[in-house]
Amino acid sequence: MTDSGGRTDEEEKQVWCAQIGQRAHHNTQQIDVFLLRCSKRNIRNTSLVYCQFGNTCDLDGPKSGTKLPKCRNTLFPDAIVYVSVVNRQLAYRFLEEIKFSVFGYGFNLGGACAMVRSFVFYLIPGFSLLPFVGAIESLRIANRMLGIDAYRWRVASDFGGKVFSSSGIAIESESSLTEERRALMGENRPDLVFICSGVNVEDYDNKSFNAWLRELNNRGCGIGSMCTAAELLARAGLLKGKRCAIHWENLPGFSETWPEIDAHADLFEVDRNIYTSAGGTASLDIMLWLIGREFGDGLVSAICEQALTDRVRPSSERQRLPLKARLGVQNGKVLQIIELMEANLAEPLSLIEIAGAVGLSRRQIERLFRQEMGRSPARYYLEIRLDRARRLLAQSAMPVVDVAVACGFVSASHFSKCYREIYHCSPQQERVQRKQERSIIHEEEAGIRLALQN
Repeated sequence: MTDSGGRTDEEEKQVWCAQIGQRAHHNTQQIDVFLLRCSKRNIRNTSLVYCQFGNTCDLDGPKSGTKLPKCRNTLFPDAIVYVSVVNRQLAYRFLEEIKFSVFGYGFNLGGACAMVRSFVFYLIPGFSLLPFVGAIESLRIANRMLGIDAYRWRVASDFGGKVFSSSGIAIESESSLTEERRALMGENRPDLVFICSGVNVEDYDNKSFNAWLRELNNRGCGIGSMCTAAELLARAGLLKGKRCAIHWENLPGFSETWPEIDAHADLFEVDRNIYTSAGGTASLDIMLWLIGREFGDGLVSAICEQALTDRVRPSSERQRLPLKARLGVQNGKVLQIIELMEANLAEPLSLIEIAGAVGLSRRQIERLFRQEMGRSPARYYLEIRLDRARRLLAQSAMPVVDVAVACGFVSASHFSKCYREIYHCSPQQERVQRKQERSIIHEEEAGIRLALQN
């Protein structure tokens, strides 16, 4: 048969690949029925394949002449339909009939699917607003650029209603923990749940929440954390043998509390079904990584243009500013010495060892530090060790003597003396004051919740 252009069907035939959304049932290979309103005359050689976490199985039996490419490892289960049609126009018509958008920005049609990916953002009181808003905005912009609602989300919390962020701004949550546990059994089951927390995450204690996290994990849902929420995933036992990212400020306390967990000061980490982000603007990076994996770099670039960000940072990029920018120091030798100090807090190096490592004399190091830092190298080294001790006292339940050892002090009495000299209180007093401050904050939040309910 020959078409109006003088070319045969074989010459015009092109294979187009599309992912058709479906809701996969737990532990089954059942796929919801899709009504494809296309005539058999225009659609040729179709094959339906089920893909979940990189595993494929042919449900209909392979059709002759159809090559099935290896499916990518995807978070969201997909049904993939391979269609051979007589020309490009009919291919686009087919894609439109299954609710695809045809766009010209280089988005990946093979990854653009009618399936709606469902996210839940679970807010812990005192959560950081910046990573939460950045994550949701990236999904909103993605939907706008695609022209379809590829992503949907809802906000949940312990009891539903308003949840106050660390900045005092309240966000209205749509569902409670009880409702989310019921949703696991129905069609509103999420594909990925992000736990959003912030300062004082160590005060949050909810056994029902921990049980829900484990249930999510057992049912194969993706589980993520933003800012300090890796602490909550660790408590629920979800990070054993996995890499994770947490905000740099909380990393020392987290590493001391959970030494068996492979924690890093990276922007984000992905390990199987666990997605951990360090918070701040790193939430945008992990969301763009997720979106790019499904829809390609074209959509990610379009989102970056809308969000006025110039690039997507790789997961391994450092969280903190480089020492040069952070301290305002230009001398390379001083920066090299400070890096050595920060890398050896538990077992401090002597000034002789530092001098040998950087190729300077003790007198040269003393003079450089007086010029650049306004203090002696020994004083500066003591200050950064005490700064780490202060974070450990606030973020962990470690005994004071263990905190002293972790920060390179030979005795608790010497540690207390140095601590009092810098912060004008003992380590024990510091911990008591922090607890009292947090108790006042919790009482105020409880009063506000009660007033809103009434």
